[in-house]
Amino acid sequence: MSDPDDMDKPLTKRDLLDAFDNFLGALMPRLDERFATKRELEEMNRDLRQLISAEADDTRQEMRKLVGAQDAKHRVELGTVDDRYRDLPERVGKLEAAVFRPGSPVKRQRRR
Repeated sequence: MSDPDDMDKPLTKRDLLDAFDNFLGALMPRLDERFATKRELEEMNRDLRQLISAEADDTRQEMRKLVGAQDAKHRVELGTVDDRYRDLPERVGKLEAAVFRPGSPVKRQRRR
């Protein structure tokens, strides 16, 4: 570009390419400062995956502890219920023996 102040002079392809090269030459160092390289992005990706994996492991361990504690709590609660009915088969056997004595006729009503 021979005279940048002459706005009426036609530009050649060479003038446009020179202006474009100058523009890109000034812009590229600024872009390089702002944007990460592919290697930097891969490193950030790897670090992020490791962080997520570690957090997932911690969450799994915490869930195992919580589920184990809840399981123990429920076993205690169900054990209490089981203790209350532990002698149920014996009680039912006595009741059946008293109600349904061997040799006593069973009275049935006919449907009408």
